[in-house]
Amino acid sequence: MKKNIPNIISIIRIILTIPFIVLLNNKFYSLVMLIFPLIIISDFLDGFIARKTKNVTKIGVILDPIADKILLISTFIVFYYINIIPSWFFWMLILKDISLSLGSAYIYYLNLNIDFSSILISKFNTVLQFIYIAYIVLVLNKTINYSYNISYLIILIAIMSFISLMSYFKNLFVKL
Repeated sequence: MKKNIPNIISIIRIILTIPFIVLLNNKFYSLVMLIFPLIIISDFLDGFIARKTKNVTKIGVILDPIADKILLISTFIVFYYINIIPSWFFWMLILKDISLSLGSAYIYYLNLNIDFSSILISKFNTVLQFIYIAYIVLVLNKTINYSYNISYLIILIAIMSFISLMSYFKNLFVKL
């Protein structure tokens, strides 16, 4: 069986999420700051290597966004639990991800050949969420001070999340 490096990297990213969340929840923010860049680099590397080596697989197309969702959802749950993000923002992100997951399951169930990987706005939204997470971790670690200007990033993420969700639904309904 041939090893697929991008898929292995995605699996490593999922595995790295476990200590990231445990450390975050237990307030070991300095260690969280060491793991998070590895997770971000692995997110970039798996897709880059897959495209560069023309080794994009069906499982990789599914594994990469699942790894992102596991990281994002679990991180935002911890942030919500420690009361660091607004409640409306948390629920908006969770409901968006649940909607996307149910939509993806429906597409898989119907065996439709729809490729959502090219929706650039979703990639941009994920990057914004990673930036937000990095910012919050830096604040929790007391590396930087909290600024109410972060509200602009929260609003931007909320808007981009809504646009991203609508783009997915538009693409789905066009294909049906």
